[in-house]
Amino acid sequence: MTTVSSSTSSSTTTASSAAASARTSLAGDYTNFLKLLTTQLQNQDPLSPMDTDKFTSQLVQYSQVEQQLATNTKLDTLAASSASASQAAAVNYLGAKIDLNNALTELTSSGATVTYKLASEATDVDLSFYNSDNKLVYTQVGKLAAGVNTVTWDGTLDDGTQAAAGTYRVAISAKDATGAAVSSTVDSSGTVTSVNFAADGVTLGVAGTTVPLSSVNTVSIPQS
Repeated sequence: MTTVSSSTSSSTTTASSAAASARTSLAGDYTNFLKLLTTQLQNQDPLSPMDTDKFTSQLVQYSQVEQQLATNTKLDTLAASSASASQAAAVNYLGAKIDLNNALTELTSSGATVTYKLASEATDVDLSFYNSDNKLVYTQVGKLAAGVNTVTWDGTLDDGTQAAAGTYRVAISAKDATGAAVSSTVDSSGTVTSVNFAADGVTLGVAGTTVPLSSVNTVSIPQS
């Protein structure tokens, strides 16, 4: 089942309500200020007229605050529109297969695919698979060529039994002919089953966990 969840709408509503409340408060203060100014002008001593500089300064300040609130409202609207567009685009990931730059892989009936990169050629590469309890369940010899390599684990465990379907963490160990470590990174792939919208960005549900949208390397639509 694919799902879409969002917490950004409530954040946007809260921000809009706060802006509206601020504008209402400012309008009330401004009205009271004008009433006070009118009353004082009507009752001033003709022989000692009031100094209007202070009132003028306050009028200017009210105007500046009002303009700033209007600008903030427009920015909130723009941000909400941008967020809506991003959310609409992210929903298109549902059901798609994505390649990720993280060390998680999903084991299904067709196995688990792991992609990794080697900074240089290695003479020894081991891929270790850990279950959700962080227990090592299988170790596989990897390809040695520099650059991008792909291997598939069929789910067979070290004891010959079949591993349960689910999410597994992959660790890589690569060494060169001298025994020195070769720089390596692990990518993984999976099908997007959910899209989650939060205040800190979009995350995708893949292989039983959530990953940030920024971790996606490639997207492909499964052939029917």
